[in-house]
Amino acid sequence: EVAKLIKGELETEVVLHIIRPYTKQRLEFPLTRSNIKINDVPYWGVDDNNIAYIRINRFSKNTAKDFRKALLELKEQKIEGLVIDLRSNSGGLLSNAISMLDKIVDRGVPILSTKGRLKRSNKTFSSRANPIIDPSIPIAVLINKSSASASEIVAGALQDLDRAVVIGQKSFG
Repeated sequence: EVAKLIKGELETEVVLHIIRPYTKQRLEFPLTRSNIKINDVPYWGVDDNNIAYIRINRFSKNTAKDFRKALLELKEQKIEGLVIDLRSNSGGLLSNAISMLDKIVDRGVPILSTKGRLKRSNKTFSSRANPIIDPSIPIAVLINKSSASASEIVAGALQDLDRAVVIGQKSFG
């Protein structure tokens, strides 16, 4: 309901009123409407133990490109492990899931097969590039009950290829 009230013509102002429950104090926040860009890969970094972490919110047209950028930056930091966080990622484009896998799986390895009612629908996708990070670097994939679709494909493929361990809850599907 609040989102409906806040939405409107770009560059116009709306005043958001918040009432604090205990003090009953009313606060006003003037906001200027604008487009909000949500990054598919909002964060990546390395901790003190040289374990890299990449958070992926969804799979859309920029996910594979952003994931590649993150891997290239992390590779420069001599990482010893990688955590890919797919928790609460509802998925998205299959092509980006495949492109993502292509960056961490050895070249020529079958990644995914699809089967349909017609023979021409049956396809096998294999990795076309050499991995960005060393294949000896261990990977953990985090999932939860809200990880679905392309998230499940990435997690399942990495697990099936013995390239990663999957940690967390059962996924959506």
